[in-house]
Formats: sequence, structure tokens, C-alpha cells
Amino acid sequence: MDPLSPLSADTPLRSLTSSPINPVTDPLRQSAEELASSFMLEMLKGAKLAEAFGGGNSAAEAFNSQALGAIADQMTAQSPALAEMIYQSLQRGERL
Repeated sequence: MDPLSPLSADTPLRSLTSSPINPVTDPLRQSAEELASSFMLEMLKGAKLAEAFGGGNSAAEAFNSQALGAIADQMTAQSPALAEMIYQSLQRGERL
């Protein structure tokens, strides 16, 4: 599903959640996904990707922050390997 396409009444609920991790059934997976997304967000900030969106005023900076957060979430959902590695480490009780 294209994240920018409009939703219709017949859009299946499963397609609205692109993440394979179900936070309702496993809070440890939810934590792993959130940590992976936060890591991706920090990587995007470090790459100065927000500068590509322009900015300069507080409204643009707020939008850029939200846009980077959405990109990080999408990256985590599309490539869940990092979240899965974190999840497995948390299950084994390893320190991160």
C-alpha cells in the first residue's frame, strides 16, 4: 500500500498497519520496534536529512521532525530486521 494513497472504506485493516509486529499481543515486540524506530530517527537526524526538506522557522522544524519520525517508522516497518534483532536480544535478557 502506498503510504500517500487515500484510504477507502474497503481498505483492509491489516494493510493499514504495515508493521509485522503486533504490540497488542507482545509488549516486548512493541518496545523493540519503538527502539528500532528511535535508532532510525537518530540516524536520519545525523545524516542531516531534515535539511533536504528546507526549514528555518519553528513551523518548518516541527514539520521536519514529524516527517523524519514518519520516515523512521516506515523504514522500521519495511525492514523489521533491526527490531527483530532487538526483540531476540530482549527475550534472552541481554543488555543492549
